[in-house]
Amino acid sequence: MRVYGIDFTSAPSARKPLTCALCRLDGERLLLDALCAFESLECFGNLLCSEGPWVAGMDFPFGLPRGFLEPLAWPTRWERYVTQAAGLPRARFKELVREAAAAREAGQRHARRRVDRLAGSQSPMNVVRPPVGLMFHAGAPPLLASGATVVPVHAGDPQRVAVEAYPRLVARALIGARPYKDEAKPGDGEPRTRARVELVRALGNGNGALGERYGLVLEGLDAFAAELADEPSADRVDAVMCAVQAAWAWTRREQGYGLPADADPAEGWIADPATARPT
Repeated sequence: MRVYGIDFTSAPSARKPLTCALCRLDGERLLLDALCAFESLECFGNLLCSEGPWVAGMDFPFGLPRGFLEPLAWPTRWERYVTQAAGLPRARFKELVREAAAAREAGQRHARRRVDRLAGSQSPMNVVRPPVGLMFHAGAPPLLASGATVVPVHAGDPQRVAVEAYPRLVARALIGARPYKDEAKPGDGEPRTRARVELVRALGNGNGALGERYGLVLEGLDAFAAELADEPSADRVDAVMCAVQAAWAWTRREQGYGLPADADPAEGWIADPATARPT
């Protein structure tokens, strides 16, 4: 089974491309074959439309919070509100999100999805640092247009399956809450590099937490270990961890891809053991 892990960005370019980990799943063995970069959303759309079977884990929110949709009287059916959002230029969507945030109670400006509260992920109403709302605006329309199955919000081609990923959950399971991405702050670089080294080592440890939590053994990592550990942005290691979550979800496809029975079909859900329990 082909498995893709995608570290997403809302405006891919040569300087900041989308990063994709290309893997194969054979039983519990997840084999990392290659890492590649997409410099445009068109390339991303082409991947989504490529022939299956494949499963892909993508690091961006597939849906919007009900706390954003309902006050604006937007539809709560995923296909309908994605189409509505896609009809807005990026700047207008960003402005609308900010207007909606300003209308909310102080201290609760950014509505969060149920799964965001469970996973500790950012609200899709956040449009700066990190601009996850803009990532939804850029990524959800190509997902809908591709005709793929988007778990749990859209039943499409069963041979092409997309699950929402959040690689920090994998990192937390392996090295705890330690930061592993370099930031432009004095003294940050060295400890975060060490954290990445330990993270890559833990990903390649077939007898460690990865096997215990995800039921997987990641192979082929040695060929990429140095570049994964040396990359300050950690985009490549994030892509690999997205592939881990996608593979985990695929092994549970007969059980709703590992999502709880009450996963919100409007907001979407992150595929991971940490979010698999009922809320």
